[in-house]
Amino acid sequence: MSLLLPATAGAATPGALSRYSNGTYHWATTGPVSSGYTLEETLGFLAPTNVAGTVALYGCSEGSDHFLSLSSTCEGQTVLSTEGYIYTSVPAGQASAPVYACVDESATSEDHFASNDPNCEGQTVIGLLGYALQSGALDRYNGGYHWVTTGSVPAGYNLEGVLGFLVTGGSGTVPLYGCMAGTSEEFLSPDSDCGGQTMLGLEGWIYVQPPADLAVSPIYLCSDGSDYFAATDPNCEGQVTDELLGYALQQPLSPPSATVVPGPTTTPVTTTIPQPIATSHGRPLRVKLDLRWTWRRASTRLVSVRIGRVPGSVRIRISCRGRGAGCSHAVPVARRRSVRHLIRVLSGRVYQAGDRIAVTLTARGYASERAQIDIRYGKLPTVRLL
Repeated sequence: MSLLLPATAGAATPGALSRYSNGTYHWATTGPVSSGYTLEETLGFLAPTNVAGTVALYGCSEGSDHFLSLSSTCEGQTVLSTEGYIYTSVPAGQASAPVYACVDESATSEDHFASNDPNCEGQTVIGLLGYALQSGALDRYNGGYHWVTTGSVPAGYNLEGVLGFLVTGGSGTVPLYGCMAGTSEEFLSPDSDCGGQTMLGLEGWIYVQPPADLAVSPIYLCSDGSDYFAATDPNCEGQVTDELLGYALQQPLSPPSATVVPGPTTTPVTTTIPQPIATSHGRPLRVKLDLRWTWRRASTRLVSVRIGRVPGSVRIRISCRGRGAGCSHAVPVARRRSVRHLIRVLSGRVYQAGDRIAVTLTARGYASERAQIDIRYGKLPTVRLL
């Protein structure tokens, strides 16, 4: 396998850390891959330089198996490149995602891969590599020729400005590649083959149309006859407009708003089975049934049960459907003289959010009554008649 890059481009790397697969092995990199690999996803954007809070992330290989490492020696294996710089902790002010080193040991040959999933998609977790941004700045540089990238540039190029921010994919986006014509003309293209030129790597994903809820800027591919560049000006700053590449965000993605996690309720709170109204099917039982609960996030404990006066022929049936431990044991059908036993059986049972408890009361000469109790996340269960 050989990847031929112009010497000028050797120090340049796009910022999007993307994962590819050839059906047998995975390859996560910010650079180009050999033939036979197809793009699976973009894991995030690495910092192009060693800014505060980042460390170098290296691309490595052991034969046909590619992997990422924080070790400059690739743990004794072949060092391919410096992919970029990954954040050691969650960066402030921008949306980010963790990147894990993983290995699939189920195949004949081990396949190392990178993932945003802390469970490594059901495979073996090696460890956390760091955090990658979920949007990357599309910067324009000038060093005699222009260079537009989310990553690093060769020495001698100076930053002119930020055109916008690319993302890691999603609805309405397409990949945008960094390409090289000759030894100095870097340009952007939506085509992975770069029109027959050299592909440097995936810069990120760009919107095809302006999304309704995000502020974006158009990105145009421009040229002056000898130099390709990108601009937000449809007139390409007085030069030739080649094509509209898409729309980039005007601001980086922000971290999601903090989710308020419901706190535990340790003082029992009572719910009461509603009293039914009289119907033509018989007079209502009107049995008072109070249930006292405490809860913590997904778990809800039935602390105690209070049952009021009941007819001598009453039968109480309680069933449960769900994943909670309280649903895993049957509840005996109780008659009047075994109500106390029923209370002892139920008291202390723990249910999970989503569990449904059905309470049915029957007695001769009365209309049967049935109620459903829905266990909720971090909230008092709801009770309704059926």
